[in-house]
Amino acid sequence: MVETLHPDVYVIEEGSSPTIVGVGTGTGGFIIEAQKGPIDDALFITSWEQFSERYGGYYQGKLGPINVKAFFDEGGTRCFVGRVAGSGNAVASGNVAAQALAPSYGTVLSGNAEPYNLEPGELINVNIDAAPQGPFAFTAVEARMVGAAPPVPGAPGTWLDIQFSGNDIRRVTFTGAEVTPADIAATINTFITDGSCQVIGGVTLDLVSDQRGSGASATIVAESVPGLAIALGFIVGTVFGSGNVADIEEVTATEVVGALSTLVGATASVESGKVRITTATVGLLGDVQVLISTTATAIGFDNIVHAGVDGVVQNSGVFQTATPGAWGNQVQYDTTVWSTTTTAIFASGGSVTTLNNVTLMREGDIVKLYNPADGNIGYGVVHSVSTALKQVTFMAPVTLSIPASPMPVGTEASTSTYHRQVTTTVGALANGATEVELTALAGVNIGSHIIIGDGTTMVDVIVTAKSGNIVRFAAVTLGATIAAGAVASTIEFAMKVYQEGNLLDQYVGLSMEPTNDVDYVGKRLYGDGNESNDVEFVDGGLTPTPLWMRQPDPVLAFISGANDGAAPTDNDWKGSSSAPKTGLYLFDSWLDIINMISTPGVTSVSVTGNGMDYAEAREDLEYIAFTPLADDEAQEAYDYRMRQLNKDTMFGVLYYPWGIIDDPEIDGQDLRTSLEGWVQGEWADTAANIGVHKNPANVTIRGVKDLTHYTSDGEQDLLNPVGVNVITAKPGEGIRIMGGRTLWSTADGRHYISVRRLLDFIKRSMRLGNRWAVQAINDPSLWKKLVNANGSFLRGLWQSGMLFPSNDITKAFFVKCDSENNPQDQRKLGRVWVYAGVNPPYPAEFVIIKISQWDGGSSAEETLGGTP
Repeated sequence: MVETLHPDVYVIEEGSSPTIVGVGTGTGGFIIEAQKGPIDDALFITSWEQFSERYGGYYQGKLGPINVKAFFDEGGTRCFVGRVAGSGNAVASGNVAAQALAPSYGTVLSGNAEPYNLEPGELINVNIDAAPQGPFAFTAVEARMVGAAPPVPGAPGTWLDIQFSGNDIRRVTFTGAEVTPADIAATINTFITDGSCQVIGGVTLDLVSDQRGSGASATIVAESVPGLAIALGFIVGTVFGSGNVADIEEVTATEVVGALSTLVGATASVESGKVRITTATVGLLGDVQVLISTTATAIGFDNIVHAGVDGVVQNSGVFQTATPGAWGNQVQYDTTVWSTTTTAIFASGGSVTTLNNVTLMREGDIVKLYNPADGNIGYGVVHSVSTALKQVTFMAPVTLSIPASPMPVGTEASTSTYHRQVTTTVGALANGATEVELTALAGVNIGSHIIIGDGTTMVDVIVTAKSGNIVRFAAVTLGATIAAGAVASTIEFAMKVYQEGNLLDQYVGLSMEPTNDVDYVGKRLYGDGNESNDVEFVDGGLTPTPLWMRQPDPVLAFISGANDGAAPTDNDWKGSSSAPKTGLYLFDSWLDIINMISTPGVTSVSVTGNGMDYAEAREDLEYIAFTPLADDEAQEAYDYRMRQLNKDTMFGVLYYPWGIIDDPEIDGQDLRTSLEGWVQGEWADTAANIGVHKNPANVTIRGVKDLTHYTSDGEQDLLNPVGVNVITAKPGEGIRIMGGRTLWSTADGRHYISVRRLLDFIKRSMRLGNRWAVQAINDPSLWKKLVNANGSFLRGLWQSGMLFPSNDITKAFFVKCDSENNPQDQRKLGRVWVYAGVNPPYPAEFVIIKISQWDGGSSAEETLGGTP
């Protein structure tokens, strides 16, 4: 009561009397096979266009999408769709690489540098890709000058100039006392080095070099008197050693490579005076192993198998389809913001390059340089761009993955970097600083990743707070102060998604930083906040130093591994009520909303029976099914209903036969299909335009050009009484749904679809409309309100012609809620009882016309009747 203590106008607000509003009656439900879409949820769909976007449209002749399209064509406006997939279904996925390194080859580098002290005949055996090769031998023979006849002693004072292997020339002077070959050899050995004179067979002199190999030589350079050398059995001139090395005691790396030149599937090369063997096979399948030997030990090879790698990839994350299905193998992601090529050679350690196009380049861009010919990669962060020179200067020198191999002209240069903001610092940034002022702050968020650099020093920071134009971050570690006016660029990336070459989605400003609540990719493309229905991005958690190395590579790549799975089994269609729910149980989340459900084209007794059981357990919707296509004769349809399905339920509805339509995917081809979508569409259309109390029968369906069977009147006489609703084709009247019965065998009205649906509608409406009474005081005042609210609702139905008879409200319904049906024992239990009785109208299923011939006194009677 309002307190009135002074003169004025007092306004009192009162709650209105509770009313009951009728619920919807035209919401369909379909469990189908589809190209894509979730398999753990049923989605609300309001148009064929929306269905195509979420589930992929028509799909390889599957009947589910065709029936959903028919639902909307026949007048349906809203439905829930659940997708079923068989075992083995999988999403497509692919690693999103950051700083990806090229695949490598199997390779081994010797531990020792040249020269190598070997012995003639030593061997190397090598396995290339597990295949044995060799042996590879090292041969070396000394230089030998052998006398041709027994030597003649030299006269006193005569001499020979002798040289070995290009070393010092030594003069040998004879005393004249040399009588025997041994005496001559002894004199010669007194004077020479780098070689020796030996006596062969006691009579022949032999000059032999100490050096062994093709670089060895023995030379008579000069003689004191002509013929002296010949007299001793020598020649004036040079003889050489032989072999595949110049000096077996000082073998070079180049000579080792030469000995290995016949390797198959691998090459040998010299690297800083050492020997490297590299396979021609890239990846893990390429391997090299040098087998243990004294030669291998001398060169410094180990005995380990050295395999290549398939590519060293740092994963920023995994990009994948949000739902399973082979469609995902046609999905590409493109992280490239711009791409061009170099116009100058770029060597490792360089900080400047020129490009064909710098139009889209911005300071802070993370540029990837890539030469596909050898897999060489380098990354640089742009400090400045000269549009006049088409020149880019990086913030720090760029180290190439193959430092010894400069990037040629035409090297690819690209970036995935997108910037919310590119600005400059107002003040200097010193070592240990925790904040800096920026010229502009638009687009900078808490958690934004910013690169700051002056062309000499660069640092990554993650914004932890903002105040005015000042950003704060964790203390930086710097080798030198970054000058004021340095570049400050936020680091985000962009991504386009294509399916079968068509743009599906595109995103800009994605961040790899989890603290960025606005742009973090794990929020924008994952979980409940996912901006895409089709794809998602799972953060790989990569935390390199510097942080800009998390940035995804610029790449256009297909993802793979997707699979539709095996054909769904009966159990897949029936689904599971345990989490995660599947099949028909996906509709559990949508109580009081869905009015009718189907699994189009699935006619196994197990699935159909389960669907009807599901509907009966809920008691608020009907399961609509068709007899099997193979049962195209009326007697077969009868047998399916009575002996195979054998159900007695008012929540199951069965139709016959199938229809023939133009295949929407193949021009000029017919397609046989069950018509659940057409039926559901007509149910929804009838309820919307006339009312749920009207039987959805004797209605024409569109888009069906023929039926798989023309049912005769006699066949309808067989099917209609047992609840098989016949679809007929009448000349000049089109194809019509003529039956309107449930599978309920008791003729109490609920064997009609219209009565069953009217009762569903009333129950749902009263259940929802009376919730206001929960926890209200249970007394006669409440009872009166309940009688008024429910009576008003039922009165409205009667006035709309939904209750019988239309001319006497007292016989159409009643509502009772008083002390008689709410005794004290029930009130103590917290219960309030409302009894409501309704008298539904029945359909005029049989229209019987009597025609009498009257001749003035006698009559002849003929009855015309028919069963729809």
